[in-house]
Amino acid sequence: MQFLTNNKVIAIVVAYNPDINLLNKNIGIISNQVEKIVVVNNGYGELIIDSDYKEIVYVINNNENLGISKALNIGINYAVTNNYSYALLLDQDSTLGDDAVNIMLKGFIHDKVGVVVPRISYINGNIDKIDESNTFNYVTLAITSGSLVDLNVIKLINWKEGKVFNEDFFIDCVDFDFSLELKASGYNILKSTKAILYQRLGEMTEIKFLFFKICPTNHSELRRYYITRNRLYMWKKYFRREFQFVVKDILYSCRELLILTFFEKNRIAKFKYMKKGICDFTQNKVGKIEK
Repeated sequence: MQFLTNNKVIAIVVAYNPDINLLNKNIGIISNQVEKIVVVNNGYGELIIDSDYKEIVYVINNNENLGISKALNIGINYAVTNNYSYALLLDQDSTLGDDAVNIMLKGFIHDKVGVVVPRISYINGNIDKIDESNTFNYVTLAITSGSLVDLNVIKLINWKEGKVFNEDFFIDCVDFDFSLELKASGYNILKSTKAILYQRLGEMTEIKFLFFKICPTNHSELRRYYITRNRLYMWKKYFRREFQFVVKDILYSCRELLILTFFEKNRIAKFKYMKKGICDFTQNKVGKIEK
């Protein structure tokens, strides 16, 4: 492959009991776009990586679920220690489009850019709405998967004890917290109009209701716990600093709650876990849920 410059790019893939065939497929797609792939395994079993990729793939086995934030930090620290310039962050279900890395690398010619992200195409056919007249657009928030991170910026910001991603959150809101902290440090996020990431959001389905198209995410009750608890921490943390973000997120949460109430299954179990999330927030509990 031809990089924009002689920059070293590493992919960090966080896995938790993945569909191994899909994981190997995605590894194959990104193997010709990066120099190294690190798979941080949060599951309990051994990952069987296709022999074709043995030379490029390095697996870090945690032997327990440490959460998305801890796994990302492990991958980031590996990348920095081994002198990579950029890290492509991915989850096990995301599929990167052709030549996406090279396309996103070009975004770093702009001033004070810490992260470049692709457009998201969801499995239901929806794609990010964005100004297509520009090659890149400035955005405030970005999801983790698909993000191309400038590791030199990470080193300059010098996040405390190498914890770039907030390990208190375990999972959910990790990406938005990172985005807002990056902004507070004076760096920007660019979104490419040409690079594409194909992603599944929860177990998203599409329902037609009257004249509207509704897409429930169908997240599990456990995910609902983390989403609820961590959103409350986010609102508390950023209420003054990012008031507009907080208001928008509260409104989005209300819409999401209505969809959950009327269109999702296992509502009672989900409400139970959401209640626990609220209770744990009031008691300042963080990290992995206590069962």
